Amino acid sequence: MIDIIANIASILGFTMQMNDKFFAHGMNKEQADNEMLLLFLKQLSVKSKAIKEIHQKYHSLSNDFRLVAVFLTNPVIYEKIVTNRSRALRNALKESLQTPSARIAQTQLSAQLRPCFENLLVSIKDESHLSVEFSGINDCEMKAILRKILNAQKEIFQLHQQFCGIMKTIGSYPLGNWGYSEFDFIKTNQRVFISDFYSIIDYADIILMGYLDIYHCALNLK
Repeated sequence: MIDIIANIASILGFTMQMNDKFFAHGMNKEQADNEMLLLFLKQLSVKSKAIKEIHQKYHSLSNDFRLVAVFLTNPVIYEKIVTNRSRALRNALKESLQTPSARIAQTQLSAQLRPCFENLLVSIKDESHLSVEFSGINDCEMKAILRKILNAQKEIFQLHQQFCGIMKTIGSYPLGNWGYSEFDFIKTNQRVFISDFYSIIDYADIILMGYLDIYHCALNLK
């Protein structure tokens, strides 16, 4: 069991002392397996806490940002905004990006979640390196879960970086009337508000559920 746990830990980027330490203290195989499993589950708890904080933070912002998505997905409202036929609607869109939640996203979100992402992310490994580590796991279901987690971690990090960058730019815009360039920037990046923002929450769910699956699989290893 200890070798499988070590492979899973390495794939997920866990920082753990390997079995040499355990055997050096005179542990038998069963004791070493149990000790490794305990360390693994502790690391899994740390990673789970990090992704849970990311999920909670984005979920807490979602109500205010839902209004932005409504402006950009309703064809009647959107047409009036982009053609400058309704200054009231354009100002309403601007104000929806100046709410307390928007200000948090513009000025604080990146710094607030940096420790969580640093805790969550694994070092980028090439496919050949990962293939070697995956070769030590015979359970196809386990491999699929790990692949799903790794893909979700990659996607959530990229989307988070993009979202924070766009919100930082919007945060530099004046509080008064916006011109064409400001609204053009919103139009160009509308996908961030329509789908990418909510994909971050979805990917966080995938990672959390993946960790739960890994937890149950690890407990049942023989």
